[in-house]
Amino acid sequence: AAKDSLTPAQNFTAFSFNRKLFKRSLLKGYALNRQGFMTESERRANPLNEYGRNQGLEFTYSNVKGDLSAWAGYHLSQKPGISKNNDVKQLGFGYFGRNLSFFADYFGMGTNYYADMGFLNRIENATFRLDRFGKIQSDTTIRLGYQQIYSETEYTIRPKKGKVNMHTFGAETFLLWNPNGTLGEHSTGLQYSMQFQNTSNFSARYDYNFVNALFPFSFTDSEYALPAKHYQYHQYSLTYSSDYRKKFYYTASLRSGGFYNGTLQQYSVEMNYRAQPWGNFSMAFEQNDITLPEKYGSDRLLLVSPRVEINFSTKIFWTTFLQFNTQRNNFNVNSRLQWRYRPMSDFFLVYTDNYYTDPLFRNKNRAIVFKLNFWLTV
Repeated sequence: AAKDSLTPAQNFTAFSFNRKLFKRSLLKGYALNRQGFMTESERRANPLNEYGRNQGLEFTYSNVKGDLSAWAGYHLSQKPGISKNNDVKQLGFGYFGRNLSFFADYFGMGTNYYADMGFLNRIENATFRLDRFGKIQSDTTIRLGYQQIYSETEYTIRPKKGKVNMHTFGAETFLLWNPNGTLGEHSTGLQYSMQFQNTSNFSARYDYNFVNALFPFSFTDSEYALPAKHYQYHQYSLTYSSDYRKKFYYTASLRSGGFYNGTLQQYSVEMNYRAQPWGNFSMAFEQNDITLPEKYGSDRLLLVSPRVEINFSTKIFWTTFLQFNTQRNNFNVNSRLQWRYRPMSDFFLVYTDNYYTDPLFRNKNRAIVFKLNFWLTV
């Protein structure tokens, strides 16, 4: 790479394997490597950028009947100078019967686990430096590992007669701990859903949320950040989905309740139309009205997402996706043309464009990408 380049040249390598075990079980493994070609001064300035390596093994067990499952995984990352808190552990089991289903999953991520060739949830926490009056002075990011347990239970009743096909009662529990052992988050959800014979569905849900915020944070453009403290709030939601066997079908939902030290009103609608056999058209809309105590501000967040899928033949497909997102201040256009010129082999032509929503249609970046896949059987 040139000495004045902002990003050094990179070498990416990926290896993976799958091995079937017993009747319905699977062992998976991988190794990833990103190596940067850096000068000595670049290494001293950004030592963690020199390389990033990951390895992992996952085992999933399923009995022959398919109603019992268990899984376990271990992942490790390497970065220059890091040798502790750099792994991920996962363990879970579940029972999936016709009427009763249950599963529980444990996941733990160390503070120093990195994934240069992937994406990690929650590990980086945005926070702010405040003055003595609580006003935002600057922002920063803090890495913080965590351990979590998620469980879900459902019981289904299937009437033999009538317009209702299923009654389902569900409960979810989520617990998250910080590295020092303190409880970071806790949520419990209770849900009832009713599916009709014509495939339409109605559901009602209640959620309790507890958050132990370790750092100041913000959702609005206010000059004040919400303080680091314990928050407890409740939310209620209703959802209805129409008969998806029809050419036109839709889903509408409403959520209302608390939101940290304020309130939230959420409205969403998704409409779909099938022009059989050549096209699918959809439009999704979501609005979130966040109201916080006066000095912390309020906001209205909009998300509008049209999507068009057209099949010109059994070999040529075109998909275009638009997203208008005021929370991210981004309007995205993504259009992809796919030609399957032989079985399992494709040519892709992708155009992507990003604009600001404020000021509207001020361009951020755009790109055209060509991709060719060739399936080789040996």
